[in-house]
Amino acid sequence: MEVLPWHTLSIVAQVKLLFLLDIGDVTSQDIDNCDNLHVLAPEEARDAFLSVLQDRHHRFERVAAVVQGRVKHLLEYPFISVAAGTEGADLSVRRDDEDLLTLVHACRFLHIECRHLREKTKKVQEKLDLDDEEMEGNSFIYAENLRMLRICDGLTAQQVAQLVSLTVEDKTLRECVATGLEVSAAAMEHTEGLKEVSFFYLIRSLELGNKLNRIYTNKLEVLLQQLRAQAASEAERRMLSEAITSLSDYPGGGRPAGYCMVFCVTRGRKGAQAEIDKVKHVFGKSLGYNVNIVENPDREMLQECLRNATKTQV
Repeated sequence: MEVLPWHTLSIVAQVKLLFLLDIGDVTSQDIDNCDNLHVLAPEEARDAFLSVLQDRHHRFERVAAVVQGRVKHLLEYPFISVAAGTEGADLSVRRDDEDLLTLVHACRFLHIECRHLREKTKKVQEKLDLDDEEMEGNSFIYAENLRMLRICDGLTAQQVAQLVSLTVEDKTLRECVATGLEVSAAAMEHTEGLKEVSFFYLIRSLELGNKLNRIYTNKLEVLLQQLRAQAASEAERRMLSEAITSLSDYPGGGRPAGYCMVFCVTRGRKGAQAEIDKVKHVFGKSLGYNVNIVENPDREMLQECLRNATKTQV
């Protein structure tokens, strides 16, 4: 059963899809509550990217094999459903369930047709109590991955080649990447997907080496600043300046951008509704957050909101 159109799926799309499926930021992984597949998946992707760089013909077979294996697993894993409202319901939420939604959202983001997963996706949606608006966004894609993907798209092959060289030359970063790593700009320009696989290999390697995460981006900023100093045109310098600035900002690009939960006491307060309207306008319309207003909460409501906020990624 073909879930993705493999015969027409470009190499670039496969590389980007594999990058979006994982969280390489070790500071974002809940090691106590995730299985070995979740811990090892970013390493598997990193090694698949590296296999392309180390192959003198730059073949992408291993990248394709990893993506196909991930998709096959998500198609075939046994779905477990437990009655809502019970303790077992929260415990039945598996890593596979969230990974399935990540795949669906990543395919939508990359404009890749995804088939034969609709029924299972609907079951997961009901299991996680997600509304249609949440399912239509890309909230199950790690926002930092989207930021790195945008930076990669803005870089030229020459700049990515320089980035590889600068990483290898940096004494504090070279330990994170393979020895002798070198990819020419000419090869990147003439080989589809090689620029992307080079950049994503560096990002995964720095993350797994604990030199880069969603908070600590200084090492990558320094590399981009060096590229900016070597830029040949004002347009390149402007693009790199925007990339550097983006690393200091909250990682946007998600749809929704985030979730805003507001607890508001309205009883006996004439201005309460005006405050609610302003919050909805700022966080909802202006910033693109999903806004949930909880009026006059008691202890039981607060505890229920906390449980709902921590049981999934959303």
